Amino acid sequence: MSAAQNGVIDGASCVAELARRIPGTGGDADARGILTACITALKAMMDSGVVVKAGDDCNGNLVRLWALAVKRSMAMGGPMVVVNDTSNLEVSLAEADLAAVAKAKLKINRAPTEATFDTAIYVWSTLAHSLGIMPLEISSHFVFEAAHSLRMKHKENFWTAQEYLIECFDLIDRKVCKAGDVANHDRNLVVDKARRLGAAFEEAHARKAEPAAAPVEGGGKVWNQRFQHAKSKANLCQSYNRNHAHDNPKHLTADGTCRFRHLCNHWVSDKGPSGRCLRPDCAYWKCNNPAKCDAPLE
Repeated sequence: MSAAQNGVIDGASCVAELARRIPGTGGDADARGILTACITALKAMMDSGVVVKAGDDCNGNLVRLWALAVKRSMAMGGPMVVVNDTSNLEVSLAEADLAAVAKAKLKINRAPTEATFDTAIYVWSTLAHSLGIMPLEISSHFVFEAAHSLRMKHKENFWTAQEYLIECFDLIDRKVCKAGDVANHDRNLVVDKARRLGAAFEEAHARKAEPAAAPVEGGGKVWNQRFQHAKSKANLCQSYNRNHAHDNPKHLTADGTCRFRHLCNHWVSDKGPSGRCLRPDCAYWKCNNPAKCDAPLE
């Protein structure tokens, strides 16, 4: 028992050793005493977490475990890109009031790419299994429904899927529902919230990746890293799409805000004649839209 609790051997080996020590013969009193001792030992192992009880119960803070998984995954690619901006609508979990942002005790880095997001899912699953926080059978179904189904079946992007997954973690942590039925809990409302927050984080991350403005000789306007809202009627920014510095003062307002929208203006084949990509996470020079084409459709 001491070796199992200290992690020297696993729970299955401990159970096998207990079974081996049960004698094949003996009186009823001896057998009853041995069985009682085994049951007591097994109960002690389950209470200490060496042997995990089957079922839908999850132990631990899934949200904090996810924050750790994302942090580890982002560290694999070199410098960490943390989206931390008042405009990104980063909210404390279980709170819809944006005024509570400054009081949030838990901040979660958002994975900036889909590859990082999928890696974090793998890291989270590994930690959840090794720590006994969620049984394998439950976590496999949960991860598919909460992380993959939204992208595969409903064609949502990974930003939405990421916010939806975090919301599901929070619902389980607060015991609002269990892992087996969280995907059906207020699904329309939860997905709508995930779309809204996902779009905000996506736009904030795109803003962080902008090239810095070049200094203006003799003084003058300098780009303040801001631009027009994605839903405005402003034209698309050529400096953004060509990866050029915002060094033309005519393209900036009095406070240095770009007069244009920072959306990709690459031609695409799935939006009809003269269709444009219009994604905030890419630009003409780095467009990753699978439908991009070299010339506009007639």
